[in-house]
Amino acid sequence: MRTDPALHNALAQLNTLAAELNTSGNFSSSLAQALQHIYSTKQIETTGQASSQWKERADAVRQLLNNAAEAETLFSKLPKAFSRAAFRQSLQRSKVYPDRPREAHDLLGWLELLWNDAPHLILAGLNESIVPESVIGDAFLPEALREELGLRTNAQRFARDAYLLEALCRRRAGEHGHIDILVPQAGDDHTPLKPSRLLFQGASDTLLSRTRQLFSETEDSSADIEHSAAWKLSPPPDLELPTSISVSAFKSYLQCPFRFFLRHILKMRPVDVETRELNPAAFGNLVHDTVAALNGYTFDSSTDLATLVKKLHAIAEEMLKHRYGDKLSFALRLQHEAIMARIYAFCQHQVEDTQNNGSIKILNTEEAFEIPLSGFTIKGRIDRIDQRGERLELIDYKTSNSAANPEKTHLAVVAKKAPPKHLPEEAFFEHEGKTYRWTDLQLPLYVLAKHEAGGQRPTVAYFNLAQTLEKSGIERWEGFTDSHLDSARVCAAAVIEQIKAGIFWPPNQDVHAAYDDFAPLFPDGIENSVDPEAFKHYQFKR
Repeated sequence: MRTDPALHNALAQLNTLAAELNTSGNFSSSLAQALQHIYSTKQIETTGQASSQWKERADAVRQLLNNAAEAETLFSKLPKAFSRAAFRQSLQRSKVYPDRPREAHDLLGWLELLWNDAPHLILAGLNESIVPESVIGDAFLPEALREELGLRTNAQRFARDAYLLEALCRRRAGEHGHIDILVPQAGDDHTPLKPSRLLFQGASDTLLSRTRQLFSETEDSSADIEHSAAWKLSPPPDLELPTSISVSAFKSYLQCPFRFFLRHILKMRPVDVETRELNPAAFGNLVHDTVAALNGYTFDSSTDLATLVKKLHAIAEEMLKHRYGDKLSFALRLQHEAIMARIYAFCQHQVEDTQNNGSIKILNTEEAFEIPLSGFTIKGRIDRIDQRGERLELIDYKTSNSAANPEKTHLAVVAKKAPPKHLPEEAFFEHEGKTYRWTDLQLPLYVLAKHEAGGQRPTVAYFNLAQTLEKSGIERWEGFTDSHLDSARVCAAAVIEQIKAGIFWPPNQDVHAAYDDFAPLFPDGIENSVDPEAFKHYQFKR
């Protein structure tokens, strides 16, 4: 692996500066020296606009450093971490405004309007907490103390703003001008907004009509706007037909073939750039990797709960440290506690299951397998394989917040509501007088992979590792039969044949937008944004 010498040198210098910042006794002076070292070679042209803006920012930072130095002198016993945190907070609050562009239209602030003599004013955003401005819940300066110290209070702000509004209106009363007041009912994030209290301070004979106007229903003007997409999306031509499919992909196709195409054929994935904590997949993987360390472990009547908990907690701690470092963020510390709680619940339920049903040996964890079917290779990974007596049990871990039932997860009762239109006939299963449809094929395909001819059919179960001890535990599919296995195999083959035939339409209309990774791509709906003919019989490259 080649390393850029310039990059290596820059990182080495930054590392040296960071070390000096951490070891120096005076934070403000050491930070000032570090900044001086970094920008010592920067040339500033006083006539250039970019340099002028840079100088304004530098002056603002210099002022903050002077304030920090003064605070450190007055309060010498404060820890350096406090000085660093206070400087960072002050820096986040500081603002440097660019120069006014030519021909710009000025939007005057509330306190500037009294000196504006324009006959027609438009006041936008006259909502509570904006006008009048209020300071609520200051821990160090409550209203009573502010009044005692002679500082400005909320009552004074209210009186000031009431005067300003009255003065603005009187100056433009009658033929002298006009004022339009815009009072939004909701913010950009659709949060409801209240009208300002100032609007209810008028004469009593107009109060009722004004209140009705402020709280009247508004017409949705967007409903009258005709919108049509400029073009409809089509898939890229001549994609390669896949030769393998994962166990989890069957669930995706049974839910919605169009979204299956996006996720598993086009390999589209959402990108989250704002996450500062473990997402559900990373959280589940860490728990999985922890309990996977029990490969080859035997549980019997001599298994000690405290010893098992201590062992797995130590493994989880080491994994967290290796993946996320020694200093965890606040969100990660909370998730750390959640992981430890789930591990404890796992240990307790595992020991109880051994006491109630007999000893087991974990033959393997995270075992990969492949099954040939209809010209495809089905690939999967079994979380855990247990040996209890002469029979195998295949276990899948679930780390969702609520307990999952394997039968209800895999099969849905066909009720009065019509099932999704894309399902092949083989996706329906008649059992004990009821009609079901397959929604997932995970556990049956596990059985298909491990069921040897002439041998006992393995049992299947979920090991729920939920938020609470009560929702955790082993949930077995007690009613799983050979009929289930045969139907699941036929369903998997039918799904593969539909993929070969390029059938990825129609999309499932019942997928809720909150659980749809692709919903932001189709604000007008999938049917209005996509060429359906291209997905009804997509032609793979032969």
